[in-house]
Amino acid sequence: MNSAPTILIAPSTQKAGEEFYDYAISLSDAYSKAVIEGGGIPFIMPCAPGAKTVAEMVARADGVLLSGGD
Repeated sequence: MNSAPTILIAPSTQKAGEEFYDYAISLSDAYSKAVIEGGGIPFIMPCAPGAKTVAEMVARADGVLLSGGD
């Protein structure tokens, strides 16, 4: 049985989130819905995780969706 591919989604960031006023992510739900409709499992990248963590996340994902944010 084949499992659904994992798709890492890169969001935009905001300098001041509404909850804690620190860096926050911004991403339309349409991206996750499109991945699901295409048969994938979406994972949204956290805000500013660092180069080593980004490289590990990309290596573990089956695909990457660049949303066009910063």
